[in-house]
Amino acid sequence: MACALGKRDGRLQLSRSTLLVLGLVLSAMSRVSAAAVAPACDASAWQRAFRQYVARYPAAGAADLYKLAHHGIMGSEHAVRDTVPVRAWMTRELAQLAAGTMTRTNPVDDPLIEILPPDGRFVRVHLRPFVARRGDTEALLRAFVATANEARGDTAQFACAEQALRALPDVAISAASRAFIANRRRAGFPAVHHADAYERAYGPAYRVVAARRAAALTAK
Repeated sequence: MACALGKRDGRLQLSRSTLLVLGLVLSAMSRVSAAAVAPACDASAWQRAFRQYVARYPAAGAADLYKLAHHGIMGSEHAVRDTVPVRAWMTRELAQLAAGTMTRTNPVDDPLIEILPPDGRFVRVHLRPFVARRGDTEALLRAFVATANEARGDTAQFACAEQALRALPDVAISAASRAFIANRRRAGFPAVHHADAYERAYGPAYRVVAARRAAALTAK
């Protein structure tokens, strides 16, 4: 590159063509750097998770698939500053399970541990099998609170989940779920409740905890 470098008034001078090349190089480097720190998108993991979820829970709709993604990415839905409400919540659910009042129209065999996409960092511990195994509910409560107060995942994974939803066999669910995630993106990815149809069908009862904490809970 002719006359790329020179000096004027003791200062290094760069030609216009050199500045252009440097600008292109720096731009490329910034893109490479951004890609290096961005979370990997394993769409196949999301696809498997969504297909398995819909196969186990056919009544699942857009809100329920978003909730699956939200739990897998963010863990617990919000930080816990006061343990009294969450303790009361668990006590109430355990009482309902014991009394048989938490009914469901489509009984399923909930797994003790449900590994959540995309990477299994978080899991759902289902209360029915946990109680049946005489699990330590106080330890589960502590694990839930500790998980809720830890760092959340990267919301960029929601885009990966949207991409994976395109491969779902049920086009209606896929399109509705993508739209649901897109709407929640604009709202800052808030937590949501399961859909009423899902609640009636399966009476969900679980706690989301970090996988490393769940291992100790289920060691029996």
